[in-house]
Amino acid sequence: MSLTLKTILALAMILVGGVKTVLHMSTAQTLLVDTCGGRLVALPLGDSGMFAASHCWGCYMLAAGLVTIAAIVLEPVARPRAMPLRVD
Repeated sequence: MSLTLKTILALAMILVGGVKTVLHMSTAQTLLVDTCGGRLVALPLGDSGMFAASHCWGCYMLAAGLVTIAAIVLEPVARPRAMPLRVD
């Protein structure tokens, strides 16, 4: 896979993961249900805490994108260098 394609995919993963995480964290904690009489009933979903409110697949996608970028940056460093042989 080319370096350009790896970079584009990693940036897409960061973008999609970040957007999903922000959208998930900004959702309401109340479920609005329409009744047969045309009324709205608000059902609280409970106080599940910060971890449950912020935990979704977007976190994993964002982290995977960041790890991929780190791997792209560190790949030239980790590649072993060829040592010339000395012939005496």
